[in-house]
Amino acid sequence: MVAARGGATVLLLQSVTVKEAESHSAAMYTGFIMDLNNRLTEDETLEQAYDIFLELAGDNLDPADIILFNLQFEERGGAELYDPADDWQEQVDFDINPDFFSEVIIGLGEEDGEPINDVFARVLLCREKDHKLCHIIWKE
Repeated sequence: MVAARGGATVLLLQSVTVKEAESHSAAMYTGFIMDLNNRLTEDETLEQAYDIFLELAGDNLDPADIILFNLQFEERGGAELYDPADDWQEQVDFDINPDFFSEVIIGLGEEDGEPINDVFARVLLCREKDHKLCHIIWKE
């Protein structure tokens, strides 16, 4: 399911069900129990966020930005993983626990290896494998 709201995209990748906590390493997320032992790795999180970005970019970015990104990505593009920024709380109606959510910034830097300064998308991704939620803020 995909929904758009004010320059943002919310993507529910699969339906989820409540499961019982099997260990002390579980947390609640909007009525669902999440398990610290069932999280995507950092590399898996980056890969999943980038795949989602590529799938949805054509519908959410300006055509000129898509051309620029495609031409420049090999030389100065990247995806960076962070704890979710505080401003995500204004975009979503649930608590963002950094143990279960990551922010991936996708864009271009000045040079290869430099931090991204031209942001094409900010992706908030749930890292718990059974709860596939993604929220994207696109470049305007």
